[in-house]
Amino acid sequence: LVGDIHWSMALRRISGEEVAVAMDLFGAAEGAYLAAAGQAPSDKRIYLGLAGLCGQAAQTAALYAGADPTAWIDRMLAYARKAALVDPSDPFADCELASAYLQMGQYQRAMNRDPREALGRSLEFARSSLAKKADFSDGYVVLGAAQLALGAFETSAGRDATTVLRDAIRHLRRGAELDPDNRDRFAIELGSAFYAQARQDRVLGRDPRPSLEVSVAHLRRALALHPAAPG
Repeated sequence: LVGDIHWSMALRRISGEEVAVAMDLFGAAEGAYLAAAGQAPSDKRIYLGLAGLCGQAAQTAALYAGADPTAWIDRMLAYARKAALVDPSDPFADCELASAYLQMGQYQRAMNRDPREALGRSLEFARSSLAKKADFSDGYVVLGAAQLALGAFETSAGRDATTVLRDAIRHLRRGAELDPDNRDRFAIELGSAFYAQARQDRVLGRDPRPSLEVSVAHLRRALALHPAAPG
């Protein structure tokens, strides 16, 4: 409960543009969850919560604070692995591992490093989560997001990423279909995927306008939902 409160307070601080305070609150939340894990070391829910918390903190560090998220990502991986050890059949643990490697790959790309190894691990764990739970919306989301990141990297390197970008869009749409009550949460990912496809179309001499139009529609929806989101 204490960890949940600190986490909730951190999210409110982000929306209020108090990022430094938010990062301190993420740290306090992690400490509270670790105390709970000490009392119930076989409770996978605590480790999954810790992994999700570290993932949120890593995103905040990279997107809002302009800081290196690597330490948070490393802890996210460690907590997700602990959850997987407690229950190897749990698709959520694999999904958190996929998300951690995705964030690692995204940061590596932002730093002009080759992200393909990290993104490959992300794809591996995303597919593993779907093998354990076929109708797993979150699994499709992270699979599509990892394919999008890989496709964007390949396009920037001058390689044809048509297939992987189409797969990304297909999987993101499948995730939205499986979670109809929260379809709008896919707006940023789908907008980014169609934008990446438009860039690929232009590189290959195809008309990018159809993909751009769909991208703009999704991104406008995302902006309406999250007006304070960066770039």
